[in-house]
Amino acid sequence: MLSLNGKYLNGKYKIPLDEKIYALYNIKNGMITGDAFWYTNGGHLECKLEYKRGVCNGLKENFDNDGKVWLRQEYKNGKQDGLSEMYSNGLLNIKSEYKKGKRDGKQISYSSGKLISETEY
Repeated sequence: MLSLNGKYLNGKYKIPLDEKIYALYNIKNGMITGDAFWYTNGGHLECKLEYKRGVCNGLKENFDNDGKVWLRQEYKNGKQDGLSEMYSNGLLNIKSEYKKGKRDGKQISYSSGKLISETEY
């Protein structure tokens, strides 16, 4: 729970994470909720996450300097749960399935858009 002087935070906050990185959070009753954004390198969007009751719950996307998604992950109750996809040059490189924070199901690897391996977890 996020609080200041004994009161839970409510509203939109810009929180510095270090000298060049900051986050934008919506906070309700002391818990991050809704979309959160991390920015770096002069205001470039680095990451977008969905929160529910203070934990990552929904889609997380990481962006490269050109604004393209290079990592997309699904979360449930703060743990990876669902698909995880990693991209390079706009092409899917790795697609994995997760359940409760652990790999569960197939992991498929690609090179230049062509299937190169499948692993079952």
